[in-house]
Amino acid sequence: MPDLRVVAERSEKEIREQKATRTLKSALVNLAANLLRVIRGAGKPDRITEHLRALAEAYVNWEDVHGRPATDDVFHELLNFPRPEPTEREEQDEMAMIEYAICRHALQIVASRTDSVTTRE
Repeated sequence: MPDLRVVAERSEKEIREQKATRTLKSALVNLAANLLRVIRGAGKPDRITEHLRALAEAYVNWEDVHGRPATDDVFHELLNFPRPEPTEREEQDEMAMIEYAICRHALQIVASRTDSVTTRE
C-alpha cells in the first residue's frame, strides 16, 4: 500500500494561529456584547466573570501560539465594526451606510456616558 500524506496549504503553525485568533475574537465579542447588553439593562451580569475568564484563557493561548503579545492593531481588527459591503442597489447601500453611522455614533455615546465623558450628541 502506498504511503499517503495529507498535504495542506497552511502550515500547522498557521492553523494554530488562526484557531487562537478565532478563539480570542469569540471571547472578546462575547464579553463586549454582553457588557453592552448589561449597560442597556438586558444583559446577563452573572456571565461577566465567565466571559472574563474565557477572554483571559484565550489571550494567554493567543500569546503562547503567536509568541508575542497582541498589538493594538490585533485588537482593533478583532473588534472592528465592519462597514456594509456595497451592493448593486444604491438605495439599499445608502440605508446600510446610514444604519452603520447610527450604530457607530450610538456606540460612541454609550462609551462616553459610561465613562462619564461629555460628548456632543
